[in-house]
Amino acid sequence: MGGYYSTGSGHSLIPQLVNGEQPTEIHSDNTNFGFNVTHRLPLRGSASAGINRSEFDTNYLGLSNSGTIDMVNAAASIHPRRSSRSREVQIIQTT
Repeated sequence: MGGYYSTGSGHSLIPQLVNGEQPTEIHSDNTNFGFNVTHRLPLRGSASAGINRSEFDTNYLGLSNSGTIDMVNAAASIHPRRSSRSREVQIIQTT
């Protein structure tokens, strides 16, 4: 079982290149978090599942963009096989 949480932000100010232009400003924020679990199954198997969410918000040239990305995943596997050890049976006959 595990989980995570992270957050971050960025800010850039690009100076004017030509007289009369305004400097370009970029700002962004993001947050990410998730949780996962695993469990053993018979026949040398395992099952796992996880949930993750990412949220973002960006402002560039006065235009704003924001959103959320949700992901859910699950998997299960088994690995049946015969044992590599063979058993020898010896029969002794007596008369």
